[in-house]
This record gives sequence, C-alpha cells and structure tokens, in this order.
Amino acid sequence: MQNTIFEYGDYENMHTATAQVCIIGSGCGGATLGKKLSDAGIDVLIVEQGGYYPSHKMDQNELNMAGKLFGDRGLGASHDGGNMLVYGNNVGGASVHYWADSYRTPTEKLELWANKYGISNHSENDLQAAFSDIEKNLHIHEATDEYFNPINSLLKKTTEQLTGKDIEYPRLESTVRSQGIVCRVVYMMLNRAKRLRIFQACSSKVVDYLLMLKPLN
Repeated sequence: MQNTIFEYGDYENMHTATAQVCIIGSGCGGATLGKKLSDAGIDVLIVEQGGYYPSHKMDQNELNMAGKLFGDRGLGASHDGGNMLVYGNNVGGASVHYWADSYRTPTEKLELWANKYGISNHSENDLQAAFSDIEKNLHIHEATDEYFNPINSLLKKTTEQLTGKDIEYPRLESTVRSQGIVCRVVYMMLNRAKRLRIFQACSSKVVDYLLMLKPLN
C-alpha cells in the first residue's frame, strides 16, 4: 500500500476505508504517531478537518493563506481576549507555519520542568537518542549564508557581538526554505512512512462519528 493524501475530490469513488489505527488530526503529534506506528507495520489512517496546501497551492499572499492555513482565520483568542490562539487547520497542522529552526530543548528548560513541575525521564541524557533520531530523519543541519535575509544576518551579527560566541541556527534539510509559509515537516514524515494514509477535508461531523466508533476486536 502506498502512502497517500486523499483530497475531497477523491471521495466520490471511495466507499469504505479500513485501517488498524485511526488518528484524528495530522499535525506534529498525529503525524509523528502515525509514522511511528506505520514504521512498526501497522496500517494507519489519519483524518484531518482542514485542507491540503503544499507549496504549489500557496500564493504567498498572507491574507489569502491565513484563511486556509489558520484555525479561525488566525483571529482566535482566549476567553478574556488576552492571548491570540494561533493554530493550524490543514494537513500538517502547525508544522506548516513552522519556519524550520530546529533547536534541541535547552538544558535549563529541562531542569526547570523536572524541578518545578516534576516531569521525569526528560533529562538531556534521556532525550539524547530521540533528538538524534529526529535530526537524522529530518536532515537538520546548521543554516548556511544562503538562508539568511538582511534582518537574519544583522540579528546573527549583533548577537555574536554581544555574547562573544558564534551562533548556530540548526535548520531542516536544504529543500526547506523560509519563503512564506512553506514548511514540510509532516510531508517529509509522510513520505518516509510505510503504511500511512491521510484523509483531508473531513468535517467535524465525521470526526465526531469516529469518536463514537468502537474499536474492532
């Protein structure tokens, strides 16, 4: 079985889709889980409420794309209006809004999580293998000069002058560039999975129905 992203036009000739596992949402969490399960030989189906917008469907007009890529058209807010809630509503979820900078979680943050919030098994040593696996899978490397626009270059130069240290910017593989909203983290994971299908433009009614289904014995 080939990996496939089914769009709404594909559903006319499709009656039933079966899988061992159904995941609701194709963002960073859903896609990662889907890839891990499919790598283990499990047949996975992902349903996504939003549309599918690879780079060739993007017109680089921020107003146009905001309505397609952002939940609530990017205008969502907390109940008191104090915080904007920016999240993805498309195949890939928030990873499509991601600019490809790929840092490991700082040691001081891991220590804070452990000491203040009691989070265990997330020390730098605990996560070393996971970080290495992610960096290898996504070909993360230090950004070269071609990736820096004038603002990036000025920020890098100033930061290095203030700290006296060379600043590294780990980024995804060379096919990913910060030119508008065009990141492919989830798409790369889909391409490298073994038994994974994504059904996009599934309405909330479909998702609600799936939540009521009982798993097969």
